[in-house]
Order: sequence, then C-alpha cells, then structure tokens
Amino acid sequence: MKQDVVESSLARLREMEKGIADKMVESIPDAWEVSSESRKAWKELICARADYVAENFNSWLDKTAPWFGANKDSKGDNNG
Repeated sequence: MKQDVVESSLARLREMEKGIADKMVESIPDAWEVSSESRKAWKELICARADYVAENFNSWLDKTAPWFGANKDSKGDNNG
C-alpha cells in the first residue's frame, strides 16, 4: 500500500455524489424486483458510506498499521 494510492482512492470516494449513485442503482435489472423505496435507500447508503469511509480511513489505518503513517502532516511529523 502506498500513500499516494490511499490519497487518490480517498479523493475518489469524496467525489461520490447522488448522480453517480443514481446511475449505479438504476442499472439494477427490473427482473430483480428491487422496490423504488429500496433503490432510494441504497442510493443514500452508497453516498453516506463513501463519505464515512473517506473521513475515517486514515484514523482506522493509523490504529491498525501505525507504521504506515496515515496521519502524518506535510513535514512528516505524526499528529497522533
């Protein structure tokens, strides 16, 4: 795992928006009989989860793998 890859992945998660989630969920085949209420809830969950993971990933990584230095500032000092 590399810091630049982590950062770019988190940036992509932060780009998740309703329009993207709409397209994802609307691609579910009608044959699956997913109700409109379920589709709406799924869209909301996708966006909320992307935000949650993007905001919390570095602290989770720091707790699990402190040697990775996910919470280092630009000078390389550990803020934790």
